[in-house]
Amino acid sequence: MLILICIPLAWAASLRTDDGAQSYDSEVMLGNCDFNPVLKDASIMDGYEIYLVTITKGDQVFTWFGHTGLMVQYPNGSRINFDYGLFSYNDDFYKNFAMGRLWYSVCACYEEDEIEQYDSENRSMRYVKLDLTPEQKYAVINYLAYNVKPENSHYMYHYYLDNCATRIRDILDYASGGEFRKWSESQASTSFRKEAARALEVDSFWDYLLNFLQSGQIDKPITRWDAMFLPDELEKAVIEFGMGEETGMLLDNTASDPRPATLEKYSFWREILIPGIIMVLVCALFAFLSVKGKRKAYGIAGFIVYLVLGLLSSLLFFMCIFTNHSVTWFNENLIFANPLLLVFAVSNIVFATKKTMRAEVLKKQDRFMFFLAFALVVLKVALPGVFSQNNALALISIMPVYAVRAFVPFRKADPESKSSAKRKPVEYSEMI
Repeated sequence: MLILICIPLAWAASLRTDDGAQSYDSEVMLGNCDFNPVLKDASIMDGYEIYLVTITKGDQVFTWFGHTGLMVQYPNGSRINFDYGLFSYNDDFYKNFAMGRLWYSVCACYEEDEIEQYDSENRSMRYVKLDLTPEQKYAVINYLAYNVKPENSHYMYHYYLDNCATRIRDILDYASGGEFRKWSESQASTSFRKEAARALEVDSFWDYLLNFLQSGQIDKPITRWDAMFLPDELEKAVIEFGMGEETGMLLDNTASDPRPATLEKYSFWREILIPGIIMVLVCALFAFLSVKGKRKAYGIAGFIVYLVLGLLSSLLFFMCIFTNHSVTWFNENLIFANPLLLVFAVSNIVFATKKTMRAEVLKKQDRFMFFLAFALVVLKVALPGVFSQNNALALISIMPVYAVRAFVPFRKADPESKSSAKRKPVEYSEMI
């Protein structure tokens, strides 16, 4: 039965496929617009300016990567910000979010309203004045006016492939005649996982949770073009490419902003520090309870650990099988951390409450999970091209717990010492 249960988990197979719900239509829409207009009189663009605006991170997790927009200054002095990060908390929002159908849209907002909003969140706004020809300005402004129409404004959001930054990246690439993409794709980056971790590593809980839930889909090598899903990277690339030189602040709250800055480089050792310490403490606890034969405490501790891992893996199993969250599909973590742990959690609580249950039952369950994790490690070494998910963080933090529980002998209570302890003392005269 265990083998049959683990067959689909061993492949971490997803029943979901790319059914066309995610169209990544940014370039499709751009292709329908004229980015090579012929202007008889270039002076008609005098007074128009376009700025790339980058907003620093906020408090909510979905704002930790920052935000970006394009701001257009009109001849009359008014400034309109085109923001591709709008979503609505309507009746279907939470259902759509849970199922991975993240509908976003672009909106046009007055600069004053944007500044007021981000000032209330204690965030800052930087700008880069884009160095565009009159023809390029004309094309970009026309496209923004076309894109902001209600019938064109909605799109299916994707964390890495289609978000507020990639939409603007694509617009600037079309304005450059494709040179921006050609330049950025010639430069290697790391991976989506490592680039995202630079912002997430400041909080070990969210970093670990999102690392666990996301599969090898985000571990393929990427270029600098792909890395521009991060607003900060888009801003840096625009400046280095030479599309913008003049920079400044629209809103400066840096002095009062307590949020930790995004790391310049990904660090695995920083990422493993807190989970590693927790793993060592948990392993030490199980080893101590096992050696001392603390049956009740051992079972309760096992119940808590396996309940947490079981619920986490159940969430992953649901996302992998039933939702459109493609970044979770085909997740190797389900091989060694799967919903079967919920059954083992119940076994641990039974062990803690019923003295008739032998410790060997738990040891067999723990060995089963350990050998599943060990088998995955062997497969990753033997077939690195097939099992390529970067899940070292999960393996290092979970596998040792299985090992300690599986191979540290559980000390049995000494029945003779218990009976002798309960025996009533006998007087010397009675012995005679």
